[in-house]
Amino acid sequence: MSEVILGIVQALYFFSLFFKNPYLRQEEEIRYIIQNINSDSSLNPEIQMNDKPFAVCKMTSEMLKEVIINRDNADKKTKIESLLKNHSFEGTKVSITKLPY
Repeated sequence: MSEVILGIVQALYFFSLFFKNPYLRQEEEIRYIIQNINSDSSLNPEIQMNDKPFAVCKMTSEMLKEVIINRDNADKKTKIESLLKNHSFEGTKVSITKLPY
């Protein structure tokens, strides 16, 4: 029986190496690639920033539940909350990361 328990513990330890620290959930992100391609196959970005093409996408307050800022920007939390409020994102929570860096 002790061999079975030891095997289970070893397997659990091994599989635990595949899971992130719960604090690292903040590093989840979603990236979209949106391109305006015309019939002549030319790209027509809506705006350019730093010589890179970007498309403009509307974002609603339902899409943005929380903004997590790093410790270096903790002093800007009030400004970020104000910016969100001014753009109708009153329900979006702003918090400082729990990560040590």
